[in-house]
Amino acid sequence: MLDKDAYIRQLEARIQQLEKENKELREKLHEITKKLEDALQKLRLYENPHTPPSLRRFSSKKRKKRKVNGGKPGRKKGHEGVTREMPEPNEWIEVTEEKCPECGSKLGKPFSSERRIIIDIPSLSL
Repeated sequence: MLDKDAYIRQLEARIQQLEKENKELREKLHEITKKLEDALQKLRLYENPHTPPSLRRFSSKKRKKRKVNGGKPGRKKGHEGVTREMPEPNEWIEVTEEKCPECGSKLGKPFSSERRIIIDIPSLSL
């Protein structure tokens, strides 16, 4: 068993140790808080219309509607349209089926037909 003076010295040493640890933890907390405030400040700098969606965080602002041309997308009224010219086919292929490819039953007279032009795009060789 420890005598009273030795026990008091032991408790005082423990108090000093805890005070030192408390001071270190407060300094660490201050550093971390400062870093967090700096990071939040940087995030606020990225809040503009040109910010990519991956960097937009904590945004509570609603997007404004476009006012140009009444907010409608597309070309303005009176703009001359441009359409790609359709090429002339160089080969006609008629595709017909006598039997159903799924069940094999005989098919009757067609009730609709479709036309389409397939364009082969040559691959680019580098």
